[in-house]
Amino acid sequence: MTHLITFAVVLIASVSLLKAACPEGFDVINSKCITITSKRFTHHKALLECNGRNAHLVTIQNAIDNNAILQYASNITSPMWIGANCKFNKQPKKCTWDDGSSLDYSNFLPGYPVTNIGTCVYIDSDNQPLKGRWISATCELDEYHAIFLSVSAEKDPNAPSECLSKCLTPLAKLQRSFSFVFNNFEKVCDLLEDGAFCARKCNQEDQTKFYQYTTFYRIHCIDYEEDIQEHLTCIAKAAADADLVCKDKCKQAHKVEKTADKKTKMKKECLTLECSTLCYFDELAESCPEARNILLKINIGQVHSMASGVHPITMEKMLPECRNLHNTEYMRAKLMASSSSLLMDHTPLEMETEERPVITA
Repeated sequence: MTHLITFAVVLIASVSLLKAACPEGFDVINSKCITITSKRFTHHKALLECNGRNAHLVTIQNAIDNNAILQYASNITSPMWIGANCKFNKQPKKCTWDDGSSLDYSNFLPGYPVTNIGTCVYIDSDNQPLKGRWISATCELDEYHAIFLSVSAEKDPNAPSECLSKCLTPLAKLQRSFSFVFNNFEKVCDLLEDGAFCARKCNQEDQTKFYQYTTFYRIHCIDYEEDIQEHLTCIAKAAADADLVCKDKCKQAHKVEKTADKKTKMKKECLTLECSTLCYFDELAESCPEARNILLKINIGQVHSMASGVHPITMEKMLPECRNLHNTEYMRAKLMASSSSLLMDHTPLEMETEERPVITA
């Protein structure tokens, strides 16, 4: 089960091949060219720095963007300025972006903005339960990083449309951990069903993207729901420890510097995904040995589904480390090798791992 590093994890490798080139020092995050400063600025100095780099402070249009930025900023422990300004207490809908446009989406901490404290806005990147929340503050604070959005980037043709974003947003707002998913399984699956119904109102291309983007949820909630229900109590209990172990293990094993080139960053992302897949399987199968067979089938089914959504030419252009994630036989061998280490202490693993027919939501 590939870790939810990004919401649209099934496209992490293939989308990277289609994205427009960003200016030096910027990375593509949800179809936008973004960078986070290593220096800290007041809000005003952050704006000046932005202008000097043909950029502006980031605008965040939906929960998908908000979560993607949080993931991108996973190594940042200080708040980060965003391009929002507020002039009215507790009225986020009256806040504006730096270009004067209204905030159609916001994620303010309840009770904010508080404009007598300050009219500028930052996003908290580190502290639960504030993580991801927007907070108003005095613009003169000089201890915050800034998120720059390049104005020269072209739009990614794979970016979700307004219709699709609306359907994906409820799922994108969910806490991205296995513990949350399995301890709120019915709620998560209901949201998937609602999203699938919503996507039927979009065009055919968006419906296909919804199917691809929600692979993780679809595999669990539809393709293997009955099998999971039998082991849900055990898996839900084991998931919290698995989240802690695998996040630390894989993040540390494939840590990448912000200054690394794009190829290196993509390679590390794909290696981290592979590490997470194997780690979660190991941790959950060890805690719930009776669920080992279904966990193996789920993983292989997910890899098969990922691969089926990628054009062969796109697959060929991927980095080897990313191509491996879409290679059913490669991942099957890796998972089987992991499972074999558990057989000494547990019952034999069934070798039947045929991919099930794909069922649409």
